[in-house]
Amino acid sequence: MEIPRNPNTIDLSKVFSAFKQALAENILGMLVITILCLAAGFLYIAFSPKTFESRMILQSDILSESYSLKLAENLNTHIKGEDVEFLAAQLGLSNAEADMVEEFRILSALTPMSQQMDEKDKIIVVISVQVKDNSILPKLQEGIIAYFSNNEYIKKRVIENRKKYEGMIVALDTEIKRLDTLKNKISKGSFANSRAGEVSIVDLSGLYEVAADLYEKKFDFMNDLATVDSIQVIEGLTSYSKPIWPKRSVILFTSLMVAVALILVLLQFKASSAKVKS
Repeated sequence: MEIPRNPNTIDLSKVFSAFKQALAENILGMLVITILCLAAGFLYIAFSPKTFESRMILQSDILSESYSLKLAENLNTHIKGEDVEFLAAQLGLSNAEADMVEEFRILSALTPMSQQMDEKDKIIVVISVQVKDNSILPKLQEGIIAYFSNNEYIKKRVIENRKKYEGMIVALDTEIKRLDTLKNKISKGSFANSRAGEVSIVDLSGLYEVAADLYEKKFDFMNDLATVDSIQVIEGLTSYSKPIWPKRSVILFTSLMVAVALILVLLQFKASSAKVKS
């Protein structure tokens, strides 16, 4: 017995036949639309302003990550406000060069484990910049270092750290001189009294160890003092020939989606016209 067909059931064969007929009748228009959309995408890629991205890594015991974020937010506020003169003055650029800067960000160089570190130990700063022209990157790098170094808060920390290291070096020098005097007396056999008695060879070897530790600490503080007001560049801004925008894959995919939308509009329009005529 033949099962009656539900009137709401869609006949897929008829739908497919109708689709093939529409495709055959409109293939030329569909090709034209697709080619025009792709051509528009390629033209956009070729002639739209390019955006390049680069990163630099800084190290300094006076420049913490959180404070760097605040300084970056300040710059971005002026970038969004198109305050070219402020940017030029802060970064040592001309107005035209400052206008090429599109974004300034601080990225975390810390792993999830090191996020628990004390603020004073977060001394690695990763800076990401987006510019319209790669040629300004060398000058921009110098300007960024100067921008951080000339900040009043940073200057104050430099002065405080310099005083601390200088004081520690002086204190260590005093202790080292006292140990040298003591070692000389012991080596000459003149260091003995009723309270302490003779100092043994073991005691003398211990003094040498203490002196070595003091010299090592003094060297460390002298090294800290030498770099107290410097921001070291671990990796500078690098020019990349490939822009981050426009992205060819994104533009071409968007062009194809626009072409599909226009083709559907075309088919709908022709279907409506055919119904009117009939």
